[in-house]
Amino acid sequence: MNRLLELARMLSTLRGDEYQGSVIARASWRRSSSNGKTGVFIRRKGRHLQQLECCCAAENGRQEQLGVTLMLGGEPPIRKEGRADTNVQAGLGQQFSAAEIKDFVRQVGDTNRIHQGDCPVVPGLLLLKAVMDKYPDRDVELRFHQAVFAAETVWLQEDGKGILAFVGEKRVFTARIGQR
Repeated sequence: MNRLLELARMLSTLRGDEYQGSVIARASWRRSSSNGKTGVFIRRKGRHLQQLECCCAAENGRQEQLGVTLMLGGEPPIRKEGRADTNVQAGLGQQFSAAEIKDFVRQVGDTNRIHQGDCPVVPGLLLLKAVMDKYPDRDVELRFHQAVFAAETVWLQEDGKGILAFVGEKRVFTARIGQR
């Protein structure tokens, strides 16, 4: 079993005004040989972008790593009209309720205000978890293009190079799935 929730809790220990309203541009999970280091590491810190890595020990001398690129200081995402489930592609669909989102952010300790309210943004790590559940024991990387909001249906469509995710006709993220 992977330790994504444990890694997400580590990431949520980052506090401060600079993290409020931040959005994930990229999230990846992988298992690798252990280098003995665990914790949260800031790999690159810029004015509007931060690259972070969280590492924890796993079984058999391995470690699990969550890599995240955060966009800081922007305006919070706004739900755009016209993203209804029209012209939906064939594939796997999933919705996240506001209650599911609130439960996830409570479990991991995420206090980002974009995940609050009646129509919260689905956390990028919850979307990563959903993809990982569909492709267990594989490295996964998501690149986000737009926010996904509570009650929107995310449709996954395999395209030969990876997975495209849509809400209605709008692409919301792309995913690369590693080999087993």
